[in-house]
Amino acid sequence: MTAFRTESEIMQYWEGNIDIPVVSICCTTYNHESYIEEAINGFLMQETDFPFEILIRDDCSTDKTASIVKFYAEKYPNLIKPVFEKENTYSKGVKPLPELYKRAKGKYIAVCEGDDYWTDPQKLKIQKEFLDANPDFAMHTHAVDIIDNTKQYSSYQPYFPMKKNICTFEDILMHHFIPTLSLFFRRQYLPNPLPPFYKHIRSGDIATELMLAAHGKCFYDTKKMGVYRHHDGGITKMDKLDIQVQKDKAYILYVGIDIYTNFKYSSEIKRRLAYCDYTAFGQHLKNKELGYALQELIQMMKKDFLLPIRIFQTKIRNS
Repeated sequence: MTAFRTESEIMQYWEGNIDIPVVSICCTTYNHESYIEEAINGFLMQETDFPFEILIRDDCSTDKTASIVKFYAEKYPNLIKPVFEKENTYSKGVKPLPELYKRAKGKYIAVCEGDDYWTDPQKLKIQKEFLDANPDFAMHTHAVDIIDNTKQYSSYQPYFPMKKNICTFEDILMHHFIPTLSLFFRRQYLPNPLPPFYKHIRSGDIATELMLAAHGKCFYDTKKMGVYRHHDGGITKMDKLDIQVQKDKAYILYVGIDIYTNFKYSSEIKRRLAYCDYTAFGQHLKNKELGYALQELIQMMKKDFLLPIRIFQTKIRNS
């Protein structure tokens, strides 16, 4: 195990009540024994004058991940608050990060999954001070370096390069440019409970970013303050979904976001659907579970959304 600052050294400049953290670091992990220590050290290197908590949830790893987390939790009992699941919940449809969002106490939430890590000791301070000074922004994000350990996915570009700093709902809708490990946001803007569509989508990062963007702008810092590890063992790589089901889940995401935002961004969402040709596959949704999910969403709608929605209704009714 890597030696690091003591707990008292990390907390020595903190102001305020340590039981009321300003920032909650949320880290989900599963079978990350080769990576989790680097992630935790990225948290412990943070230099702040405000209290923060580190929430780490292990989803019943089958390797040594849990024992590594336990070691650090015992060494930093006032900082690290571990959650050890007794059975794997992701395989039962439970999305990991929301389980930590429920426990978070901070005004702000910083996200980093267990196979990624932070490299800048000023990261949290920079992000917190920016949001403190800019109330019209809902989140702060930044660029990252990428370690590519993949074999079959090595040609995949995980993040769209973004050259501007101030980003909007439409930017997030049209471009996947926010590394999850860079996401820092106001907890008050995350809906609790999460809307119904959330449980039916593939991954929650884009949905979370869009829900946040409905409340304020996103600042994208071009300074690299972390590392995204691109490897074959990532959750989305191991989650071998049929391509049609992936498309169906994406369609559910955009319909759900349109409802969540009370149709404020319908024109932008229509452009996104057209850009991805989602209207084409929308006429033959194959996954029955998602079909019923979409039917529930349709019933929640207050006005028409798209012609394909009405086609969906007919297809589901006749299936």
